[in-house]
Amino acid sequence: MEMIIKFDKTFDWFDVLEGLAQGKTINERTFTALHQRASDWPTCACGQLCKKLSSEYDGIPKDNQLRLLGVKFSQYVSSKQWIKALECFNKIEQRSAELLGLKLVPRHPKQSKQKVSPGKPFAVQMINASDFAQQRA
Repeated sequence: MEMIIKFDKTFDWFDVLEGLAQGKTINERTFTALHQRASDWPTCACGQLCKKLSSEYDGIPKDNQLRLLGVKFSQYVSSKQWIKALECFNKIEQRSAELLGLKLVPRHPKQSKQKVSPGKPFAVQMINASDFAQQRA
């Protein structure tokens, strides 16, 4: 089954990657758009999660661990390794939560062994985090 992905304000990397990891397909045009998003810091997994995180020029995260995860994420998307991209995205969410001092609300069974009722997507939590005056050092 082919996924229809909207590249608007509702775009959520987690939802896209989860669908692809479960075997859904995309056309070449959609793959090109995903590849471009994953290759550009402001729209990659790191950049999409939170504008509040410290970054250098062009949105590159200052945190070395987050930066390395972003590079891996881009590589996994480029090579259509959707399961690895999803696992990397989960690590990006975890690291972003650590940096901002937020509790991660798991959306994927691999993120937590506890059964958690669905909450707001983490990307929404990160957008809301931009209201906080200070981030965690």
